[in-house]
Amino acid sequence: MTNSDEDFMTIYPPVPSQDWQNNRLFDEVTALRAALAERKTENKYLRKQIEDLTNRLNWFESKNNPASTPQKSFFDSNVTQEKTPEEMFELGKKYYESHDYVKAAKWYKLSAEQGCVEAQESIGDCYYYGQGLKCDYAEAVKWYGLAAEQGIVSAQNSFANSYYYGHGIPQDYYKAFEWYQIAAEQGLSAAQYSLSCCYKNGLGVKRDYAEALKWHKMAAMLDNADAQNNLGNRYYFGEGVKQDYAEAVNWYKLAAEQGNVSAQYNLGECYYYGRGVKKYYAEAVKWYKLAAENGHAGAKEKLKLSELKLYIK
Repeated sequence: MTNSDEDFMTIYPPVPSQDWQNNRLFDEVTALRAALAERKTENKYLRKQIEDLTNRLNWFESKNNPASTPQKSFFDSNVTQEKTPEEMFELGKKYYESHDYVKAAKWYKLSAEQGCVEAQESIGDCYYYGQGLKCDYAEAVKWYGLAAEQGIVSAQNSFANSYYYGHGIPQDYYKAFEWYQIAAEQGLSAAQYSLSCCYKNGLGVKRDYAEALKWHKMAAMLDNADAQNNLGNRYYFGEGVKQDYAEAVNWYKLAAEQGNVSAQYNLGECYYYGRGVKKYYAEAVKWYKLAAENGHAGAKEKLKLSELKLYIK
């Protein structure tokens, strides 16, 4: 059974079989329900047929067993009342993982409205990136704020980003810094890197190169590829640290191996010019090629030159 089938059976449970389970009507509704599940789509015609047949089954049961409580049509029940907010969130995750963003957003929102903090962050992401519904920064900020206030670290970082870029809320570097710091102190590398940028550029806080370098290194040590690449830049150009090409290469390599395009290009440059490593055109070609394949425009030109030098050599 596929996940979709399981979801269907959870939402629309089988009609309970009693003394009348072999009745022709019961067989019909069972067959229709299986057909609807197999199609994995909303089919209004089949749904109407199942509802009509189920109502007839309820009538049949009440006639044959007056003492029993007639079964409620599974279309009459409120699905959200049958699921906890956590179950709705998990269902949303299943749809999201299968790239059905519309249904994912639907379940995230239902769950978020009933107080599930994880769902509040997730529906915030859906609004921010326009996944499953129209992009709406203001709605994203509302949900990020709720989740951030309840201690969800990644939501705190997203809330800070909204203030930093002025997405859905007036731009406020001081508020951005405040939330970056809260998330950074809990070990979130993305927030640590952003905090270092605030210190370096004096955004929302007094410029402090020592603090900037401290948070930058913390983020890089936690394998944040952007932080690693930019720490490599610091050592390459001697920004706030002593210029050290070999150290720059170490950080570029860590970021490049994680797929950071800029780091792949920068590492190619080091091998091309022999900075921090021995000049090695074959290795330069390797990294330029990866960067070019990932869309780096400058790498395409350097790739041609490197291949030419490799050929001449």
